[in-house]
Amino acid sequence: MKLSRNQVENLLRAYVERERERKKKETSCASSPGNSSTSSLGTQKMGVLKKRLRKIPTTRQEMVEAVQRYIEKGQYHPGGMEVARKTLYRALVDFVIGKEEGSDRLE
Repeated sequence: MKLSRNQVENLLRAYVERERERKKKETSCASSPGNSSTSSLGTQKMGVLKKRLRKIPTTRQEMVEAVQRYIEKGQYHPGGMEVARKTLYRALVDFVIGKEEGSDRLE
C-alpha cells in the first residue's frame, strides 16, 4: 500500500491544525501573552515535516522488486484476510483525507 505525498501532507496539515487548536484552548484558559509564537511553532513544525517527507522516496524499489520476484516465481499468494485488511485500511485513509479536504464519502 502506498500513500501519496499529497495525502501525507494533508494528514500532517490536519495534525498541525489540531495541535494549534489544542494550544489555543490551553493558552486561552491560562491567558498567557505568547499566543503568536504558537502559530509560528506550528509553521516551523510543518516545514520540518515537509522537508523530511521530501526525502522519503515515493516508491520503495527494493520492496517492488522483491514482490515482482515472488510473482514471477509463482510464490506470491496473499490471503483473503490480508487483502481485505489492506483494502479497508486504504479506504479508511482515503476517507480521513477526504474529510480533511471537505469530502465525506468513501470512493
